[in-house]
Amino acid sequence: RADLFAGGKQVLPIRWSDNDVTLWPGEQQTITARYSATSAKPDVRVNGFNVPDQTHRAS
Repeated sequence: RADLFAGGKQVLPIRWSDNDVTLWPGEQQTITARYSATSAKPDVRVNGFNVPDQTHRAS
């Protein structure tokens, strides 16, 4: 699961390029998000079944 936050608030609506991703060890995939512009640089919060919660600065 991934959510986008800016200024401590969830950014909605958001449209992801993919909504179901499975990655095996060593694999990677780029996912694109489309959303209305925000004044703050957004953070992407990611979690999954067998991975710890992570937060990354969106580029």
